[in-house]
Amino acid sequence: MSGASSEVNSSDWLYAFAFADYPVRGALACLPDTWQALSSRRQYPHPMDHWLADMLTSIALIRSGIKASGRLSLQIRGQANPHLLSVECNEHWQLRGMARYRAQLALADKLSEIDSGLLTMQLEPPGEGVSYQGVVPLAGDRIAEAMQNYFQKSEQLPTCFILGFTEQCPTGLMLQRMPGEMAEDDWRRINMLAATLSHHELQQQQPEKLLKKLFYEEQIELFAAQSPRFCCSCSRERVSRMLLQLGHEEASSIVAEQGRVDVACEHCGEGYGFDQIDIEHLFASQDAAAPVSDRVQ
Repeated sequence: MSGASSEVNSSDWLYAFAFADYPVRGALACLPDTWQALSSRRQYPHPMDHWLADMLTSIALIRSGIKASGRLSLQIRGQANPHLLSVECNEHWQLRGMARYRAQLALADKLSEIDSGLLTMQLEPPGEGVSYQGVVPLAGDRIAEAMQNYFQKSEQLPTCFILGFTEQCPTGLMLQRMPGEMAEDDWRRINMLAATLSHHELQQQQPEKLLKKLFYEEQIELFAAQSPRFCCSCSRERVSRMLLQLGHEEASSIVAEQGRVDVACEHCGEGYGFDQIDIEHLFASQDAAAPVSDRVQ
């Protein structure tokens, strides 16, 4: 074993690694603080909480193999309840997630019960860069199965996910077979060894010791630690832009009916309020900043 130290300042950690003798890369993650920050803001019923935690771990593991800047998002959409599960991770290892569901309706017990389910992954670069998106039908009863199917169908990269979850902590291991020569028996053997990993081990053991114990015959390079954390990108400015898109008349009508416009972020629950004076200032500022044009809009 060679590479980075396991000493990090946060309870949350992520390590990418690579096999020296095979075209296989991987990552290990443990996200107690991130999950507690997310779940304390919006509590979801079971099994939605489990699915969202597994997706949060998955997006962090996948981000470890992407060098490009930008926001990486993972979504599950379907016709059942819940009808949306969504997580995001950027190049700074800031994560957030949310779900939409109808509280008055029965929840699906398995992913396979989500009718017309689709799994989408998208990388949105900053600025004017071109986004990448992959979409496959949702397959499997568990998030790990759905993720493995995504990489096989969309990327043609055999990938193994081992995901664990308790109310306090999601954990995960990802192995990905890259292009290059490798015997099928060796790939199967590595996957069988990975399948012996327990959630308790991922929580309790240092990454170097864990990988050495798990893949005891292999030489593995462990890369520098990352410290994922919960961070929401919502702001009053973003909500203001949404209200500007809504239009002066519509925003004012909401104030007239409800006394003010109240918007709560779906990811973190942060609330933003606008009364009629705020609305007038907002649209007056837009008019003052708008360029003069003779063009018919």
